[in-house]
Amino acid sequence: MDALLDEGLRAAIYFLEKNGEFFPFGVTMSPSCEIIHTQGWTGDEHPPSQEVIDVLLHGFAAGAERGEYKIRQSVMPEMARSTMPVAMRESIDL
Repeated sequence: MDALLDEGLRAAIYFLEKNGEFFPFGVTMSPSCEIIHTQGWTGDEHPPSQEVIDVLLHGFAAGAERGEYKIRQSVMPEMARSTMPVAMRESIDL
């Protein structure tokens, strides 16, 4: 689970540093321990975050029923910001 959370936070920090923001996304681990990034597409270029979260959760539930995941992790912007060192959060917020 640490590897999954670490991968999600690394991606979130990358997106924040590069773009200043990111849409919610997920990181999953297959039964063979392959780590995969997952995004939710609503059909809109700039959807509300909750719509993306709903798509992700629906996809996670469907994938779990099919046995596609060993574990999964959702990453939302506030999660990434709260785990960053204060200096990094402040530099991104500028």
